[in-house]
Amino acid sequence: MPRQAIIFDFDGIIIDSESVERDLYREIFAKHKVFFDEEAYLQTIGTNAEMVYHPNRALGEALGSPELGNQVIREVRERNFKESVRRGPLPGVVRTLETAKAMGIKQAIGSSGRRDWVVDCLTALDLLHYFDEIVTWNEHLRPKPTTDIFLHALKLLEVKPEDALVIEDSYNGVLSAHRAGIPVVAIPGPVTAHLDFSLACEVLPSMELLDLQKYFPQN
Repeated sequence: MPRQAIIFDFDGIIIDSESVERDLYREIFAKHKVFFDEEAYLQTIGTNAEMVYHPNRALGEALGSPELGNQVIREVRERNFKESVRRGPLPGVVRTLETAKAMGIKQAIGSSGRRDWVVDCLTALDLLHYFDEIVTWNEHLRPKPTTDIFLHALKLLEVKPEDALVIEDSYNGVLSAHRAGIPVVAIPGPVTAHLDFSLACEVLPSMELLDLQKYFPQN
């Protein structure tokens, strides 16, 4: 049997940090009476905000205070971490991790987010030990929808694209996996439910309904 692997996106798949972050920005922009371009913000989901729309910078520019933008990003990160960890893993996550482990399937995170964010959250949730590799955006790996993150994860896991499965919640993530030749299951969340998932093999409302036997039949 070939080596097999699941590559999970992080935000919106392991934890519902995307809903928390969006609501925090809504709150902060309303507090300062500045328009929050939510349509532009939604384009950042699954990629890196620096390359699309950075709400902290937008707020700082609107108020003529770049330092305020820096303060906001620190506040959002701190509050998002606390609330996302408090809520815990999304439904079906722990069951899927346990099932994959029992089936001998390698597991990795493939995220366009920051490595410290991913590792700190997984550690706080006591989930870090499930993952063989953590691959995130950095100066050497471009964010999704490029294939850099997923192809690097495959290389580290020593798995062929056709022997892997990606779990994603965003259009950018699904497109990235598709371009990399990896089958992908989409599990949209409240923030991404309206996006196009036509490139996914399957669209599920929750990881609780993910059937790993369907993608990794045991011989």
